[in-house]
Amino acid sequence: MSEDDRDGRPDLGPSDVWDNDPSAQRRQTPMAVVTAADFERLGQPIDSASAAGEPTTPAVTAMSPAAGDAADAGTGADAAPPAGQPEASDRAPTPAKSDLQLRVIARAIDVAIFALLAESVAFVGPLAALVYLLLADALFEGASVGKRLTRLRVVRSRDRKPANVFDSLLRNAPLGIAGLFVLIPLVGWALFLTLGLAILLFEGYLVWTDGRGVRAGDILAGTQVIEMRRQIAGER
Repeated sequence: MSEDDRDGRPDLGPSDVWDNDPSAQRRQTPMAVVTAADFERLGQPIDSASAAGEPTTPAVTAMSPAAGDAADAGTGADAAPPAGQPEASDRAPTPAKSDLQLRVIARAIDVAIFALLAESVAFVGPLAALVYLLLADALFEGASVGKRLTRLRVVRSRDRKPANVFDSLLRNAPLGIAGLFVLIPLVGWALFLTLGLAILLFEGYLVWTDGRGVRAGDILAGTQVIEMRRQIAGER
């Protein structure tokens, strides 16, 4: 008789110990069986073992908690914009197209001032007229004399600030070329009626057809003509 028989206890094998020991069951981690179809869904290459149907453990890319939080923050709806770019709430809305009748009146006033200066004093008058034509939109915080009287203003498209001297110079460069033709003796009017008039017609066509009323000078300087009353209403 064996010792187990003498003690009155049955002979237990390894499987019997596993069935009767819950702690051993908790410590044991089962292995997941991954087939070739699972690899296709995961987008991983299929080796010979998985293709044969043998149990295989797929590769898992580890990610730290900090990296996971950063990924969640970058893909959320409230993700911050890239460095150097303003947030959407800080971007100024695009103003509506200004009244074309007001712009025609303002331009007529400025052209009258240009003509008066050009005919005032020899040599000095034409130079003063050309300077006024180029820098007029920076005299009264983005407004020439004509725009000031008609309550119009030239602003930069990127930040809605009034145009400065450099902006006015770029914006009125095409008009300055046409005005320079008028000031040239003898052949000046011939140049104006050919090249100068074509420039003015092209600028007027852009103002008429563009949704924001910008012309070639505005595109060059990044500006737009707006109505002061609308700007004040928007600030409120």
